[in-house]
Amino acid sequence: MIIGYRNLRMVGGLLIVLTIGVVCAQDFHVSLLGDGILHPGDDKIITVLIENEGRVENFILNENTSNLLALVTTAKDLRVELEDDGAPIKVESLNPSLVGDLPSGMVAKVNFRVRVDEDAKLGVYEIPVKLKYTKVTYSTTSSGVILSYREDETRTEYLSIEVARRDYDFSVVSLKSSLHVGGEGYVEVVIKNTGRFKIYNAILIINTTPSLKPNPMAMESYLGDLDVNCEARAKFKVYVMEGAISQSYPAKLILQFKRSDERTAFLSKTIGLDVEEDMLSVEVVDSLLTSSVSGEPSRGFVSVRMENLGECLNDSIAILSFDTPLLQSENVPYVGRFCRGVKFVTFYVKSLAPEGSYRGYVILKYRKFGDGLSVVNITWRLT
Repeated sequence: MIIGYRNLRMVGGLLIVLTIGVVCAQDFHVSLLGDGILHPGDDKIITVLIENEGRVENFILNENTSNLLALVTTAKDLRVELEDDGAPIKVESLNPSLVGDLPSGMVAKVNFRVRVDEDAKLGVYEIPVKLKYTKVTYSTTSSGVILSYREDETRTEYLSIEVARRDYDFSVVSLKSSLHVGGEGYVEVVIKNTGRFKIYNAILIINTTPSLKPNPMAMESYLGDLDVNCEARAKFKVYVMEGAISQSYPAKLILQFKRSDERTAFLSKTIGLDVEEDMLSVEVVDSLLTSSVSGEPSRGFVSVRMENLGECLNDSIAILSFDTPLLQSENVPYVGRFCRGVKFVTFYVKSLAPEGSYRGYVILKYRKFGDGLSVVNITWRLT
């Protein structure tokens, strides 16, 4: 762009206009603080550096222009926007972000919170960075300097980022669960080694928050060695406390493993576990259980009434288990197709337990897009 300032002279009655050209270029350079590497699934703050490389040529410095040099090379009211359409990142913070006035030769730092797509393809991306600012121009006349302000001048620069694998990482490929209020259910998860290196002696651990409580005997799963891009399956038992509501509860999967240098490392992922309202109501309608005498087992029965409050269950079987190994059910009644309604089943029980109160669990196992599980607690007194 040519900016003129003029000297006016009268020569022999003629008005001579002398124009001396001044070329002003407003250039910028943008880059990412650090190595510019992001990872799939990242949710982090990145810092973008913007340098104003504004310059002028053929600028004649005199008493009229001494204060103009900084002014015409400053990007005033600078706003910076990351254009994330079609990019592997999404900006979660304020976008565009206001920088303010940026003089030539100065560098501004702008922070953006970005989330990288879990399924982002690996590689180098050029992210458009839109810069909007107010540009100052001037002209000189016989009476002085005239300033002009041009708003919403726009420049687009490009920011290079690389999406690369972490050295060690894993993703959750699938998650299935059957959790009901007041009972113990299961959580089944498949994970994948998405890191750059093989992991060794891997153990997957589930950690929950109230109102969920992992079964201490089934909260860890040994996966062994896991090569890059390989998958492994783990299954956990989780108890849902009374008073829980039908919603998703946060839980954490912790992967403990050894690296190739024998150092132990940990990774974690947060998942959501859905809890459903009771779909099965169970009550004891008759029972005959006696305590063991002189160490000899006694035998009895427990009859229960089961009411299905939900959808139809296919190929269902009823299982009675106990919180003590001294009580054991000796049969597994076949219930079959169980739709809304009531069914009665009888369990035959062997007892080595002394007199006292015991808790049992009626487990209804059924087919519903794979194996399902519904658990209801029952309690009675053994005399």
